[in-house]
Amino acid sequence: KFTKKNLNTYIQAAMQPVFPLVSIITPVYNAEKYLKTCIDSVLKQTYTNWELILVNDGSTDGSLDIIKQYAQLDVRIKYIDKINEGPSLSRKSGTEQAKGKYIQYLDSDDFLQENAIEYLTDKAEATNAEVVAAPFFFYYSENKMDISGHFSFQEMTGMEYFNEILSGRAYWSVWSNFLSRSLFERNDISFVPEISFGEDAILMVQLLYHTQKVVALEQPILYYRQIESSICHDITPKRHEDLRTYTKWIERFMIEKGLYESYRNNLILKNIEMAFLCMHWGYYENADKDMKRIVKDIKKRPQLLKCLPGRQRKIIKVYRFSSWLGFLNLMHYKKQGKL
Repeated sequence: KFTKKNLNTYIQAAMQPVFPLVSIITPVYNAEKYLKTCIDSVLKQTYTNWELILVNDGSTDGSLDIIKQYAQLDVRIKYIDKINEGPSLSRKSGTEQAKGKYIQYLDSDDFLQENAIEYLTDKAEATNAEVVAAPFFFYYSENKMDISGHFSFQEMTGMEYFNEILSGRAYWSVWSNFLSRSLFERNDISFVPEISFGEDAILMVQLLYHTQKVVALEQPILYYRQIESSICHDITPKRHEDLRTYTKWIERFMIEKGLYESYRNNLILKNIEMAFLCMHWGYYENADKDMKRIVKDIKKRPQLLKCLPGRQRKIIKVYRFSSWLGFLNLMHYKKQGKL
């Protein structure tokens, strides 16, 4: 109850700025089909001390209208309207406006579990971690979804976690990693604007380089919608180029930081994965160059052959014998559709 004695206390408290503990940042580009589900999942959170920053990245559909409608409904929802520059610079714009202690990225076609932010915040506060890694669901439909899997660790350093990602036991995706905003404030973090596929891998490797503590959450936090027309499934020449660009970017970063030798084996395996993925997508213009590099790397570390699928081992072995025969062998597999 208000009394004369405590009225000034209430007035002073009301005048103090209230900063959200969590900033949820969502890049939006032509997402009107799924955007309401995404925003509603934030509004339904059991944890309420958040701000939602919607970054309209030059949408040409009804996305901006939806954003404005929601911004009028809840003062915690803010938006930025900008020209189309891709997801990387959209995340950058949202991050620069964020006021929260923590940042949760959320793609506009995905949606959160109702208690996601509560679980993430509780874990981060209890452990004083800079990154909370969380599982998620691959969402195909209401009746079909798969969990990404659980982690085999409770706590580790950022670069140890980076090695988990390289080993395929964790994910690059920024939206499955709850981040302390101090990582951005204390360090020079680059948002690379040239690419739209793999930009989160570039962001995560920088953040993890500066991270002292990563902890694992058991509960899945969101539904990662599987859409055939999305960036990750629409394998255009630009997506193929982006894949090669971000793989090389990470390799250069590790060399610059003097860490390449410590992670060489897994970086080599990641490079092999990239090369065969490009061929699987039907891009062969760099195949011969890629294979020659792979042969050189495997010659120095033959034990890595055991880590590869049988067909890849066969292709590499032929290339080791003769690059000419190796390329003919590649074309044979291409014709059969087995790459």
